[in-house]
Amino acid sequence: ICGGLALLTLVIAVVFWFDRRRLIEANAHWQQVHEPLAQVHAQLQSRVVELQQYNQQLVKTAESQQRVINALRISEQRFRILSQQLPVGMFLTSLHGEFHYVNDQWCQLTGLTAEQAMGDGWTQALHPEDRERVSAVVQIQKAGQPFAHEYRIVQPDGTVRWIWDRGFPVHDESGCLSSYV
Repeated sequence: ICGGLALLTLVIAVVFWFDRRRLIEANAHWQQVHEPLAQVHAQLQSRVVELQQYNQQLVKTAESQQRVINALRISEQRFRILSQQLPVGMFLTSLHGEFHYVNDQWCQLTGLTAEQAMGDGWTQALHPEDRERVSAVVQIQKAGQPFAHEYRIVQPDGTVRWIWDRGFPVHDESGCLSSYV
């Protein structure tokens, strides 16, 4: 019995030694794997914080842009309501004389629709003898000065009307000339 017990004790000691050795090796291996993973985890956490801050900035920017868009929409609506109530024809042009907007009264004066007037379409209402003179005034617009001149238009039914046209420069937020009204 003593010999069997000694043998059993020896077997248990050997197994324990091998298990302990495997645990030590596993722990060393775990340390080798864990440290780089911990560094990656820390980097990811740092990046998550950066992205959350960036996302907050984007949300603030988007909210600010939405406020600007809403204010612009309201301003444009007010402009259209006001311009439609004017008892005179009104237009908004680029510096090159291309129409971007006309009110209903302008359409009634010329006989053109707003769609027909856009871009250079408005020139089709000009009397042929006045086209060159009106083109010269469009060139003067680039100087940024108010202007006033008289010319004729021919309505689709052939009726000729005299127009007294006054234009005023419009400047953008940086003070640069952007259009005429």
